[in-house]
Amino acid sequence: LGGKSPALIAPDFDINHAAERIATGKLFNAGQTCVAPDYVLVPEARKDEFVSAYLAAVAKRHPQLSSNADVT
Repeated sequence: LGGKSPALIAPDFDINHAAERIATGKLFNAGQTCVAPDYVLVPEARKDEFVSAYLAAVAKRHPQLSSNADVT
């Protein structure tokens, strides 16, 4: 894995919980921490479910990111 901070999701793990935790780790301090996950390994059958859950977790933290003048 090359030490690039992977996040691994087991096939039976709660996808919403995983997405929340991964979003927290990645978005903390704008991702500028040595433990921020760089990529996620998720079972192929759960990929779409994870993407939806992760996008929801990000939107919850930054609900109007695209219209926020403080964000570039």
